[in-house]
Amino acid sequence: MEKLKKTAKKIVGFGSENRNTQLSVWYLVAVSLSNGILFTGVTAIFIYMITNSSNRMVGYAEGFFGFCALIPGLVGGYLSDRGRRDRIVRWSGWGSLIGICTLLWLLLMCLLDDDFDSKLQKNTIFGNYKFIATCACVSIAYCGESIGDSAAQALLADSLATGTRLSFMATLQNYQNIMYGTGPVVSLAIFAALGDKWTVTDLSIVMIAGLVLRFPTSLICFYFNDDYCLKSDSKAVTEHSKTGQTSTKHSAVPYLYFASDCLWCFGSGMTVKFFQIMFQDELGMGPVAIMSVVAVQPYLVVPFTYLATFLSRGFGRVQADIFLWYCGISCLLGMAYIGYRGGFNSHIKNRTALIGLWFARSGFLQSTSAIQSSIIMDYIPKKDRAKWAALGSITSAGWCGSAAVGGELISLHGYSFVFVVSSCFHVCSTLVRVPCLFIVPKQQQKIVAEPSMAVFVLLHLSLVNSEDAKDVFEFLQIPDVCDTEDSSDADEEAPLITN
Repeated sequence: MEKLKKTAKKIVGFGSENRNTQLSVWYLVAVSLSNGILFTGVTAIFIYMITNSSNRMVGYAEGFFGFCALIPGLVGGYLSDRGRRDRIVRWSGWGSLIGICTLLWLLLMCLLDDDFDSKLQKNTIFGNYKFIATCACVSIAYCGESIGDSAAQALLADSLATGTRLSFMATLQNYQNIMYGTGPVVSLAIFAALGDKWTVTDLSIVMIAGLVLRFPTSLICFYFNDDYCLKSDSKAVTEHSKTGQTSTKHSAVPYLYFASDCLWCFGSGMTVKFFQIMFQDELGMGPVAIMSVVAVQPYLVVPFTYLATFLSRGFGRVQADIFLWYCGISCLLGMAYIGYRGGFNSHIKNRTALIGLWFARSGFLQSTSAIQSSIIMDYIPKKDRAKWAALGSITSAGWCGSAAVGGELISLHGYSFVFVVSSCFHVCSTLVRVPCLFIVPKQQQKIVAEPSMAVFVLLHLSLVNSEDAKDVFEFLQIPDVCDTEDSSDADEEAPLITN
Protein backbone atom coordinates (compact mmCIF):
# COMPACT_ATOMS: atom_id res chain seq x y z
CA MET A 1 0.00 0.00 0.00
CA GLU A 2 2.85 2.36 0.85
CA LYS A 3 4.48 1.62 -2.50
CA LEU A 4 1.19 2.41 -4.27
CA LYS A 5 1.00 5.77 -2.48
CA LYS A 6 4.55 6.66 -3.56
CA THR A 7 3.76 5.72 -7.17
CA ALA A 8 0.63 7.89 -7.12
CA LYS A 9 2.62 10.81 -5.74
CA LYS A 10 5.21 10.46 -8.51
CA ILE A 11 2.51 10.44 -11.18
CA VAL A 12 0.91 13.57 -9.72
CA GLY A 13 4.28 15.35 -9.45
CA PHE A 14 5.76 14.11 -12.78
CA GLY A 15 8.22 11.79 -11.02
CA SER A 16 8.85 14.06 -8.03
CA GLU A 17 7.91 13.13 -4.48
CA ASN A 18 8.38 16.73 -3.32
CA ARG A 19 5.16 18.06 -1.80
CA ASN A 20 5.55 21.59 -3.19
CA THR A 21 5.97 20.36 -6.77
CA GLN A 22 2.89 18.15 -6.45
CA LEU A 23 0.82 21.04 -5.07
CA SER A 24 2.12 23.29 -7.85
CA VAL A 25 0.93 20.79 -10.45
CA TRP A 26 -2.56 20.65 -8.95
CA TYR A 27 -2.69 24.42 -8.49
CA LEU A 28 -1.56 25.34 -12.02
CA VAL A 29 -3.71 22.70 -13.70
CA ALA A 30 -6.81 23.90 -11.81
CA VAL A 31 -6.02 27.55 -12.59
CA SER A 32 -5.60 26.66 -16.28
CA LEU A 33 -9.03 25.03 -16.39
CA SER A 34 -10.65 28.07 -14.77
CA ASN A 35 -8.72 30.50 -17.00
CA GLY A 36 -9.81 28.48 -20.03
CA ILE A 37 -13.38 29.43 -19.20
CA LEU A 38 -12.91 32.98 -17.93
CA PHE A 39 -10.13 34.40 -20.08
CA THR A 40 -10.60 32.89 -23.53
CA GLY A 41 -12.69 35.85 -24.60
CA VAL A 42 -15.68 35.41 -22.28
CA THR A 43 -14.74 38.17 -19.82
CA ALA A 44 -13.61 40.52 -22.60
CA ILE A 45 -16.82 39.98 -24.57
CA PHE A 46 -18.85 40.45 -21.37
CA ILE A 47 -17.26 43.89 -20.91
CA TYR A 48 -17.61 44.57 -24.66
CA MET A 49 -21.37 43.96 -24.46
CA ILE A 50 -22.14 45.91 -21.27
CA THR A 51 -20.33 48.94 -22.76
CA ASN A 52 -22.30 48.93 -26.04
CA SER A 53 -19.60 47.23 -28.17
CA SER A 54 -16.66 49.43 -27.21
CA ASN A 55 -13.14 48.09 -27.84
CA ARG A 56 -11.84 51.21 -26.14
CA MET A 57 -13.58 50.33 -22.85
CA VAL A 58 -12.31 46.74 -23.02
CA GLY A 59 -8.78 48.12 -23.32
CA TYR A 60 -9.26 50.49 -20.39
CA ALA A 61 -10.62 47.66 -18.24
CA GLU A 62 -7.66 45.40 -19.01
CA GLY A 63 -5.25 48.24 -18.24
CA PHE A 64 -6.95 48.82 -14.90
CA PHE A 65 -6.70 45.11 -14.03
CA GLY A 66 -2.97 45.14 -14.72
CA PHE A 67 -2.42 48.23 -12.59
CA CYS A 68 -4.33 46.67 -9.68
CA ALA A 69 -2.11 43.58 -9.80
CA LEU A 70 1.14 45.57 -9.99
CA ILE A 71 1.58 46.88 -6.42
CA PRO A 72 0.41 43.71 -4.58
CA GLY A 73 2.67 41.61 -6.81
CA LEU A 74 5.76 43.70 -6.05
CA VAL A 75 5.00 43.81 -2.32
CA GLY A 76 4.40 40.07 -2.23
CA GLY A 77 7.71 39.39 -4.00
CA TYR A 78 9.65 41.63 -1.60
CA LEU A 79 8.09 40.05 1.49
CA SER A 80 8.61 36.52 0.13
CA ASP A 81 12.39 36.94 0.07
CA ARG A 82 12.38 38.49 3.56
CA GLY A 83 10.52 35.68 5.32
CA ARG A 84 8.59 32.48 4.78
CA ARG A 85 7.11 32.21 1.30
CA ASP A 86 4.36 29.79 2.26
CA ARG A 87 2.85 32.51 4.50
CA ILE A 88 2.57 34.88 1.51
CA VAL A 89 0.92 32.15 -0.56
CA ARG A 90 -1.66 31.69 2.20
CA TRP A 91 -2.41 35.41 2.14
CA SER A 92 -2.97 35.03 -1.58
CA GLY A 93 -5.41 32.20 -0.93
CA TRP A 94 -7.53 34.41 1.35
CA GLY A 95 -7.40 37.32 -1.12
CA SER A 96 -8.39 35.07 -4.00
CA LEU A 97 -11.38 33.72 -2.05
CA ILE A 98 -12.60 37.26 -1.34
CA GLY A 99 -12.25 38.23 -5.01
CA ILE A 100 -14.09 35.14 -6.22
CA CYS A 101 -16.97 35.74 -3.82
CA THR A 102 -17.42 39.41 -4.79
CA LEU A 103 -17.42 38.61 -8.52
CA LEU A 104 -19.87 35.75 -7.98
CA TRP A 105 -22.16 38.14 -6.13
CA LEU A 106 -22.14 40.59 -9.08
CA LEU A 107 -22.84 37.89 -11.67
CA LEU A 108 -25.68 36.45 -9.60
CA MET A 109 -27.22 39.94 -9.44
CA CYS A 110 -27.10 40.01 -13.26
CA LEU A 111 -28.84 36.64 -13.46
CA LEU A 112 -31.56 37.54 -10.99
CA ASP A 113 -32.48 40.65 -13.03
CA ASP A 114 -34.85 39.34 -15.72
CA ASP A 115 -34.67 42.53 -17.82
CA PHE A 116 -30.89 42.91 -17.63
CA ASP A 117 -30.18 42.73 -21.39
CA SER A 118 -33.04 45.06 -22.34
CA LYS A 119 -31.93 47.59 -19.71
CA LEU A 120 -28.45 47.64 -21.24
CA GLN A 121 -29.89 48.50 -24.65
CA LYS A 122 -32.11 51.28 -23.31
CA ASN A 123 -29.94 52.84 -20.60
CA THR A 124 -26.24 53.66 -21.08
CA ILE A 125 -25.88 54.72 -17.44
CA PHE A 126 -27.03 51.26 -16.33
CA GLY A 127 -24.26 49.71 -18.47
CA ASN A 128 -21.66 52.10 -17.06
CA TYR A 129 -22.68 51.15 -13.53
CA LYS A 130 -22.24 47.45 -14.30
CA PHE A 131 -18.91 48.20 -16.02
CA ILE A 132 -17.54 49.94 -12.92
CA ALA A 133 -18.83 47.15 -10.66
CA THR A 134 -17.26 44.47 -12.87
CA CYS A 135 -13.89 46.26 -12.92
CA ALA A 136 -13.97 46.60 -9.12
CA CYS A 137 -14.77 42.92 -8.50
CA VAL A 138 -12.26 41.56 -11.01
CA SER A 139 -9.54 43.85 -9.67
CA ILE A 140 -10.05 42.45 -6.14
CA ALA A 141 -9.47 38.94 -7.50
CA TYR A 142 -6.37 40.12 -9.40
CA CYS A 143 -4.94 41.73 -6.25
CA GLY A 144 -5.55 38.62 -4.17
CA GLU A 145 -3.85 36.25 -6.58
CA SER A 146 -0.94 38.50 -7.57
CA ILE A 147 0.32 38.96 -4.00
CA GLY A 148 1.25 35.27 -3.77
CA ASP A 149 2.08 34.50 -7.39
CA SER A 150 5.80 35.30 -7.09
CA ALA A 151 6.10 33.32 -3.83
CA ALA A 152 4.48 30.27 -5.45
CA GLN A 153 6.84 30.48 -8.43
CA ALA A 154 9.85 30.75 -6.13
CA LEU A 155 8.69 27.76 -4.07
CA LEU A 156 8.39 25.67 -7.23
CA ALA A 157 11.85 26.71 -8.43
CA ASP A 158 13.35 25.97 -5.00
CA SER A 159 11.74 22.52 -5.03
CA LEU A 160 13.29 21.50 -8.38
CA ALA A 161 16.95 20.58 -8.82
CA THR A 162 18.92 22.86 -11.14
CA GLY A 163 19.37 21.20 -14.52
CA THR A 164 16.05 19.32 -14.30
CA ARG A 165 13.63 22.23 -14.60
CA LEU A 166 13.20 22.20 -18.39
CA SER A 167 11.85 18.65 -18.48
CA PHE A 168 9.46 19.27 -15.56
CA MET A 169 8.28 22.66 -16.82
CA ALA A 170 7.70 21.34 -20.36
CA THR A 171 5.52 18.51 -19.02
CA LEU A 172 3.67 20.90 -16.73
CA GLN A 173 3.09 23.32 -19.61
CA ASN A 174 1.54 20.54 -21.70
CA TYR A 175 -0.84 19.62 -18.87
CA GLN A 176 -1.75 23.30 -18.48
CA ASN A 177 -2.45 23.59 -22.22
CA ILE A 178 -4.69 20.53 -22.13
CA MET A 179 -6.70 21.91 -19.21
CA TYR A 180 -6.75 25.40 -20.75
CA GLY A 181 -8.29 23.82 -23.85
CA THR A 182 -10.83 21.95 -21.73
CA GLY A 183 -12.15 25.27 -20.38
CA PRO A 184 -13.56 26.47 -23.73
CA VAL A 185 -15.16 23.02 -24.20
CA VAL A 186 -17.11 23.65 -20.98
CA SER A 187 -18.06 27.12 -22.25
CA LEU A 188 -19.07 25.68 -25.61
CA ALA A 189 -21.39 23.15 -23.97
CA ILE A 190 -23.03 25.85 -21.85
CA PHE A 191 -23.52 28.21 -24.81
CA ALA A 192 -24.93 25.38 -26.94
CA ALA A 193 -27.40 24.45 -24.19
CA LEU A 194 -28.48 28.10 -23.83
CA GLY A 195 -29.15 28.66 -27.55
CA ASP A 196 -25.82 29.85 -29.04
CA LYS A 197 -26.45 33.57 -28.53
CA TRP A 198 -24.30 36.46 -27.31
CA THR A 199 -26.23 37.75 -24.29
CA VAL A 200 -24.94 39.12 -20.99
CA THR A 201 -27.07 36.60 -19.12
CA ASP A 202 -25.50 33.63 -20.92
CA LEU A 203 -22.02 35.08 -20.48
CA SER A 204 -22.70 35.46 -16.75
CA ILE A 205 -23.59 31.77 -16.45
CA VAL A 206 -20.34 30.76 -18.17
CA MET A 207 -18.29 33.05 -15.93
CA ILE A 208 -19.96 31.62 -12.81
CA ALA A 209 -18.90 28.13 -13.92
CA GLY A 210 -15.31 29.34 -14.24
CA LEU A 211 -15.34 30.96 -10.80
CA VAL A 212 -16.75 27.84 -9.12
CA LEU A 213 -13.85 25.82 -10.56
CA ARG A 214 -11.45 28.41 -9.15
CA PHE A 215 -12.35 27.71 -5.53
CA PRO A 216 -10.01 24.66 -5.25
CA THR A 217 -7.01 26.76 -6.34
CA SER A 218 -7.52 29.06 -3.38
CA LEU A 219 -7.69 26.12 -0.98
CA ILE A 220 -4.47 24.58 -2.35
CA CYS A 221 -2.60 27.77 -1.37
CA PHE A 222 -2.93 26.81 2.32
CA TYR A 223 -0.82 23.64 1.96
CA PHE A 224 2.50 24.93 0.54
CA ASN A 225 5.45 24.69 2.94
CA ASP A 226 8.95 26.18 2.84
CA ASP A 227 10.32 23.17 4.73
CA TYR A 228 9.94 20.98 1.64
CA CYS A 229 12.26 23.10 -0.53
CA LEU A 230 15.60 21.66 -1.69
CA LYS A 231 18.86 23.06 -0.40
CA SER A 232 22.02 23.20 -2.52
CA ASP A 233 20.51 21.11 -5.35
CA SER A 234 18.28 24.01 -6.39
CA LYS A 235 20.87 26.79 -6.29
CA ALA A 236 21.45 29.03 -9.29
CA VAL A 237 23.97 28.26 -12.01
CA THR A 238 27.17 30.24 -11.42
CA GLU A 239 30.77 30.19 -12.58
CA HIS A 240 32.61 28.88 -9.55
CA SER A 241 35.83 30.42 -8.43
CA LYS A 242 37.91 30.63 -5.27
CA THR A 243 35.90 33.65 -4.18
CA GLY A 244 32.54 32.03 -4.97
CA GLN A 245 31.40 35.14 -6.87
CA THR A 246 28.92 35.00 -9.73
CA SER A 247 30.30 36.30 -13.01
CA THR A 248 28.92 39.52 -14.46
CA LYS A 249 27.85 37.84 -17.68
CA HIS A 250 25.78 35.22 -15.84
CA SER A 251 24.11 37.82 -13.65
CA ALA A 252 23.08 39.72 -16.80
CA VAL A 253 20.78 36.91 -18.02
CA PRO A 254 17.76 37.75 -15.79
CA TYR A 255 18.05 41.46 -16.66
CA LEU A 256 18.11 40.73 -20.39
CA TYR A 257 15.08 38.46 -20.14
CA PHE A 258 13.18 40.98 -18.01
CA ALA A 259 13.83 43.80 -20.51
CA SER A 260 12.81 41.49 -23.34
CA ASP A 261 9.61 40.44 -21.54
CA CYS A 262 8.63 44.09 -20.96
CA LEU A 263 8.81 44.81 -24.70
CA TRP A 264 7.12 41.54 -25.57
CA CYS A 265 4.23 41.95 -23.15
CA PHE A 266 3.58 45.51 -24.23
CA GLY A 267 3.32 44.36 -27.84
CA SER A 268 1.21 41.29 -27.06
CA GLY A 269 -1.25 43.17 -24.88
CA MET A 270 -2.34 45.23 -27.89
CA THR A 271 -3.66 42.15 -29.68
CA VAL A 272 -4.24 39.14 -27.41
CA LYS A 273 -7.28 40.54 -25.63
CA PHE A 274 -8.99 41.35 -28.93
CA PHE A 275 -8.64 38.16 -31.01
CA GLN A 276 -11.97 36.70 -29.86
CA ILE A 277 -13.68 40.08 -30.30
CA MET A 278 -12.23 40.20 -33.83
CA PHE A 279 -13.68 36.75 -34.56
CA GLN A 280 -17.08 37.97 -33.36
CA ASP A 281 -16.93 41.43 -34.92
CA GLU A 282 -15.10 40.85 -38.23
CA LEU A 283 -15.91 37.20 -38.99
CA GLY A 284 -19.42 37.15 -37.50
CA MET A 285 -18.75 33.99 -35.48
CA GLY A 286 -21.18 32.93 -32.77
CA PRO A 287 -20.35 31.71 -29.25
CA VAL A 288 -20.15 27.99 -30.14
CA ALA A 289 -17.94 28.66 -33.18
CA ILE A 290 -15.53 30.89 -31.23
CA MET A 291 -15.35 28.49 -28.28
CA SER A 292 -14.65 25.63 -30.69
CA VAL A 293 -11.71 27.51 -32.18
CA VAL A 294 -10.43 28.59 -28.78
CA ALA A 295 -10.78 25.04 -27.41
CA VAL A 296 -8.63 23.55 -30.18
CA GLN A 297 -5.81 26.11 -29.84
CA PRO A 298 -4.28 24.95 -26.50
CA TYR A 299 -4.20 21.32 -27.67
CA LEU A 300 -2.24 22.38 -30.74
CA VAL A 301 0.33 24.05 -28.47
CA VAL A 302 1.23 20.64 -26.98
CA PRO A 303 3.09 19.30 -30.08
CA PHE A 304 4.73 22.72 -30.48
CA THR A 305 6.01 22.41 -26.90
CA TYR A 306 7.53 19.00 -27.68
CA LEU A 307 9.12 20.58 -30.75
CA ALA A 308 10.56 23.40 -28.63
CA THR A 309 11.99 20.92 -26.10
CA PHE A 310 13.52 18.82 -28.89
CA LEU A 311 15.11 21.86 -30.54
CA SER A 312 16.43 23.16 -27.20
CA ARG A 313 18.22 19.89 -26.48
CA GLY A 314 19.76 19.76 -29.93
CA PHE A 315 20.59 23.41 -30.59
CA GLY A 316 20.34 25.16 -27.20
CA ARG A 317 17.56 26.73 -25.16
CA VAL A 318 18.08 30.35 -26.20
CA GLN A 319 18.56 29.36 -29.85
CA ALA A 320 15.25 27.46 -29.90
CA ASP A 321 13.49 30.25 -28.01
CA ILE A 322 14.47 32.99 -30.48
CA PHE A 323 13.87 30.84 -33.58
CA LEU A 324 10.34 29.86 -32.55
CA TRP A 325 9.48 33.42 -31.61
CA TYR A 326 10.45 34.67 -35.05
CA CYS A 327 8.21 31.97 -36.57
CA GLY A 328 5.32 33.27 -34.45
CA ILE A 329 6.02 36.88 -35.46
CA SER A 330 5.88 35.86 -39.13
CA CYS A 331 2.41 34.37 -38.57
CA LEU A 332 1.16 37.58 -36.95
CA LEU A 333 2.44 39.61 -39.91
CA GLY A 334 0.63 37.17 -42.19
CA MET A 335 -2.62 37.93 -40.37
CA ALA A 336 -2.01 41.65 -40.88
CA TYR A 337 -1.38 41.05 -44.60
CA ILE A 338 -4.74 39.29 -45.01
CA GLY A 339 -6.52 42.28 -43.48
CA TYR A 340 -4.69 44.79 -45.67
CA ARG A 341 -5.11 42.73 -48.84
CA GLY A 342 -8.88 42.50 -48.87
CA GLY A 343 -10.40 42.28 -45.42
CA PHE A 344 -10.64 39.42 -42.98
CA ASN A 345 -14.13 38.37 -44.03
CA SER A 346 -14.00 39.15 -47.75
CA HIS A 347 -13.56 35.50 -48.78
CA ILE A 348 -13.84 32.08 -47.15
CA LYS A 349 -10.14 31.46 -47.91
CA ASN A 350 -9.22 34.59 -46.00
CA ARG A 351 -11.16 33.42 -42.95
CA THR A 352 -9.58 29.96 -43.10
CA ALA A 353 -6.08 31.38 -43.54
CA LEU A 354 -6.61 33.87 -40.73
CA ILE A 355 -7.63 31.20 -38.22
CA GLY A 356 -4.84 28.90 -39.43
CA LEU A 357 -2.22 31.62 -38.92
CA TRP A 358 -3.68 32.40 -35.49
CA PHE A 359 -3.28 28.73 -34.51
CA ALA A 360 0.32 28.70 -35.75
CA ARG A 361 1.14 32.01 -34.05
CA SER A 362 -0.20 30.77 -30.72
CA GLY A 363 1.67 27.48 -31.04
CA PHE A 364 5.06 29.00 -31.81
CA LEU A 365 4.89 31.77 -29.20
CA GLN A 366 3.45 29.74 -26.33
CA SER A 367 5.69 26.71 -26.86
CA THR A 368 8.75 28.38 -25.31
CA SER A 369 7.31 29.21 -21.88
CA ALA A 370 9.00 26.21 -20.24
CA ILE A 371 12.35 27.10 -21.85
CA GLN A 372 12.18 30.67 -20.61
CA SER A 373 11.19 29.66 -17.08
CA SER A 374 14.03 27.14 -16.83
CA ILE A 375 16.61 29.68 -18.03
CA ILE A 376 15.47 32.48 -15.73
CA MET A 377 15.27 30.33 -12.59
CA ASP A 378 18.64 28.69 -13.34
CA TYR A 379 20.35 32.09 -13.26
CA ILE A 380 18.59 33.73 -10.30
CA PRO A 381 19.98 33.12 -6.77
CA LYS A 382 17.58 31.33 -4.43
CA LYS A 383 17.33 34.28 -2.06
CA ASP A 384 16.15 36.60 -4.87
CA ARG A 385 13.78 34.36 -6.82
CA ALA A 386 10.57 35.74 -5.38
CA LYS A 387 11.63 39.35 -6.08
CA TRP A 388 12.44 38.47 -9.68
CA ALA A 389 9.17 36.58 -10.07
CA ALA A 390 7.41 39.65 -8.69
CA LEU A 391 8.78 41.66 -11.60
CA GLY A 392 6.30 39.67 -13.62
CA SER A 393 3.72 42.05 -12.15
CA ILE A 394 5.40 44.86 -14.08
CA THR A 395 5.32 42.92 -17.35
CA SER A 396 1.71 41.90 -16.67
CA ALA A 397 0.82 45.53 -15.99
CA GLY A 398 2.46 46.49 -19.28
CA TRP A 399 0.59 43.66 -21.00
CA CYS A 400 -2.75 44.80 -19.61
CA GLY A 401 -1.90 48.50 -19.94
CA SER A 402 -1.04 48.13 -23.60
CA ALA A 403 -4.53 46.67 -24.11
CA ALA A 404 -5.82 50.21 -23.58
CA VAL A 405 -3.46 51.41 -26.32
CA GLY A 406 -4.51 48.51 -28.53
CA GLY A 407 -8.21 49.22 -28.06
CA GLU A 408 -7.67 52.86 -29.00
CA LEU A 409 -5.61 51.96 -32.10
CA ILE A 410 -8.13 49.35 -33.23
CA SER A 411 -10.93 51.92 -32.97
CA LEU A 412 -8.91 54.38 -35.08
CA HIS A 413 -6.96 52.21 -37.58
CA GLY A 414 -8.30 48.64 -37.45
CA TYR A 415 -6.87 45.28 -36.46
CA SER A 416 -4.21 44.91 -39.18
CA PHE A 417 -2.43 48.12 -38.16
CA VAL A 418 -2.22 46.93 -34.55
CA PHE A 419 -0.85 43.53 -35.66
CA VAL A 420 2.03 45.29 -37.42
CA VAL A 421 2.76 47.52 -34.42
CA SER A 422 2.69 44.49 -32.12
CA SER A 423 5.12 42.64 -34.42
CA CYS A 424 7.60 45.53 -34.23
CA PHE A 425 7.66 45.29 -30.43
CA HIS A 426 8.14 41.52 -30.71
CA VAL A 427 11.16 41.90 -33.02
CA CYS A 428 12.77 44.38 -30.62
CA SER A 429 12.12 41.96 -27.76
CA THR A 430 13.93 39.09 -29.45
CA LEU A 431 16.91 41.32 -30.29
CA VAL A 432 17.36 42.04 -26.58
CA ARG A 433 17.78 38.30 -25.95
CA VAL A 434 20.53 37.84 -28.55
CA PRO A 435 23.40 38.36 -26.01
CA CYS A 436 22.10 35.34 -24.10
CA LEU A 437 23.20 33.19 -27.05
CA PHE A 438 26.78 33.75 -25.89
CA ILE A 439 26.09 33.33 -22.16
CA VAL A 440 23.70 30.41 -21.69
CA PRO A 441 25.36 27.08 -22.65
CA LYS A 442 23.60 24.88 -25.15
CA GLN A 443 23.46 22.02 -22.66
CA GLN A 444 21.85 22.48 -19.25
CA GLN A 445 24.19 22.59 -16.29
CA LYS A 446 23.26 20.41 -13.33
CA ILE A 447 24.28 21.08 -9.77
CA VAL A 448 25.27 18.00 -7.82
CA ALA A 449 25.28 18.16 -4.04
CA GLU A 450 28.77 17.74 -2.60
CA PRO A 451 29.47 14.32 -1.07
CA SER A 452 29.81 14.33 2.70
CA MET A 453 33.20 14.24 4.46
CA ALA A 454 32.55 10.61 5.39
CA VAL A 455 32.51 9.73 1.69
CA PHE A 456 35.79 11.59 1.22
CA VAL A 457 37.41 9.67 4.07
CA LEU A 458 36.16 6.27 2.89
CA LEU A 459 37.34 6.91 -0.64
CA HIS A 460 40.69 8.15 0.57
CA LEU A 461 41.22 5.13 2.86
CA SER A 462 40.27 2.71 0.12
CA LEU A 463 42.55 4.33 -2.41
CA VAL A 464 45.51 5.26 -0.21
CA ASN A 465 48.88 4.51 -1.80
CA SER A 466 47.03 3.84 -5.06
CA GLU A 467 48.26 5.38 -8.27
CA ASP A 468 44.63 5.79 -9.39
CA ALA A 469 43.59 7.91 -6.38
CA LYS A 470 44.34 11.22 -8.02
CA ASP A 471 42.45 10.31 -11.19
CA VAL A 472 39.38 9.15 -9.24
CA PHE A 473 39.16 12.33 -7.15
CA GLU A 474 39.67 14.44 -10.26
CA PHE A 475 36.91 12.54 -12.12
CA LEU A 476 34.47 12.96 -9.21
CA GLN A 477 35.36 16.67 -8.96
CA ILE A 478 35.92 16.46 -5.19
CA PRO A 479 38.92 17.70 -3.22
CA ASP A 480 41.46 15.36 -1.70
CA VAL A 481 40.75 15.31 2.05
CA CYS A 482 44.48 15.46 2.77
CA ASP A 483 44.82 18.66 0.78
CA THR A 484 43.93 21.17 3.52
CA GLU A 485 44.65 24.20 1.36
CA ASP A 486 42.14 23.18 -1.31
CA SER A 487 39.49 22.09 1.18
CA SER A 488 39.68 25.36 3.08
CA ASP A 489 39.11 27.31 -0.10
CA ALA A 490 36.21 25.16 -1.24
CA ASP A 491 33.23 27.02 -2.58
CA GLU A 492 29.98 27.19 -0.72
CA GLU A 493 28.27 26.36 -3.98
CA ALA A 494 28.24 22.80 -5.35
CA PRO A 495 30.42 21.96 -8.37
CA LEU A 496 28.93 22.11 -11.86
CA ILE A 497 28.83 19.30 -14.34
CA THR A 498 27.39 19.41 -17.82
CA ASN A 499 24.91 16.83 -19.02
